[in-house]
Amino acid sequence: MTRGIVCSGLMAYMLACLLGVRASGQQPDYAEGSQYFDALRKLSLESDYDRVDVNMSGERVTIVGCPTDAPPPPTTPIPMQLAVRVWGQLVDYAGNPGPFVNLQKHKWQRNERFYLWIDTAVPLQLSIFQNYPDGRPASRQVTPDPRFPATFATIMPGRPFRYPVMLKVDDDLRDEIISIIAVRADAGVLPCNGAQAVAISGDGSAAAVATNSTAAAQAHVDTVIRRDEIPPGGQVRIRARAGAMAQTASDGVMKGEVIAGTNEVYKGLNEIVTAPRSKDVPGEKLGIVAPNPSDQTSSNNAPDVDLLLLGPGNIAHVELIFHKD
Repeated sequence: MTRGIVCSGLMAYMLACLLGVRASGQQPDYAEGSQYFDALRKLSLESDYDRVDVNMSGERVTIVGCPTDAPPPPTTPIPMQLAVRVWGQLVDYAGNPGPFVNLQKHKWQRNERFYLWIDTAVPLQLSIFQNYPDGRPASRQVTPDPRFPATFATIMPGRPFRYPVMLKVDDDLRDEIISIIAVRADAGVLPCNGAQAVAISGDGSAAAVATNSTAAAQAHVDTVIRRDEIPPGGQVRIRARAGAMAQTASDGVMKGEVIAGTNEVYKGLNEIVTAPRSKDVPGEKLGIVAPNPSDQTSSNNAPDVDLLLLGPGNIAHVELIFHKD
């Protein structure tokens, strides 16, 4: 898939939600998930979020975040903390938008182009990866991309949002694996939103390692991660760094290291969620998908073809197989 031209106190909190799974009960169906979506959106629309306007390559980008000196957002009685609907919209070779499609059910054509639509219940950051089976190229990050600054902007609840780049499937007939990672922006998980954690990687050890922190902080980090929630080979590494919300306050520019740190976290998360799971490691990866009960693959009405992505913590993930004819 290619793009078209066209806070110390937050550290433990972030880790507590980072690898969270739904504690009990079956995964919600679409109707139940829709209720969570509506309840979360109502809370979000009634909330006042901390916003910073930053400059990236001359383009104004609005970021919602959790400053490093602020407490984490309160938990809610709703079992899900993150809910987002996603769907595609085909684009013909003349650039005319076509019907909406279910990303998982649509039979893709080679070189087919589309826009990604997002309707979120909470302030959201989004990353897209293209993953490959064994023997093919390494996983690669499609967005966010500094060449397209708007891909770093926070997506806000209230109305559907068309992702700011056009996407295109590969020029072959092989199925493609698309990974979407959704992160709640006000939880302080990503550096661009004010997080101090900037490195997560799968490098062979199911242990949490904190640097630039005290021994007491290290002990706390170790206790808030349940080791059976980390896939084999997955390691979470934390490195303290001033958050973007603080860095951008003085000059309104998002620093390169914040951009790099944000993408580093995304890449680490993608490594963790796509790592092979052992039968001895129970639970979800990072997210739950409530499939749309509609059997339609395309429609002029988005609710007929959306996917509902839910997260019991502040991160949700879905890996979709794009089947081709």
